[in-house]
Amino acid sequence: MHPGERLKSFRNRYKITVRQVESASERIAAAKGDKRFRISNSWLAQLENSSAEPGICKLFSLSAIYNIAFCDLVQLHDVDID
Repeated sequence: MHPGERLKSFRNRYKITVRQVESASERIAAAKGDKRFRISNSWLAQLENSSAEPGICKLFSLSAIYNIAFCDLVQLHDVDID
């Protein structure tokens, strides 16, 4: 299973829609004062279909929204944080 499919399974496990992810990420971005934490529903669909690559800010938002350890989510996308 590729990373996008795994992310979609996390979202489906919590019964969260892409619109809900977008809304939650908007709150995170506002709290951080940085729009890079925002995840649009269309971008999330691309990510879940492996048509996009996430940056650290978006991975942070996804880890908070899906309640997944940030390091685990980073490893899922083969990002070396060392």
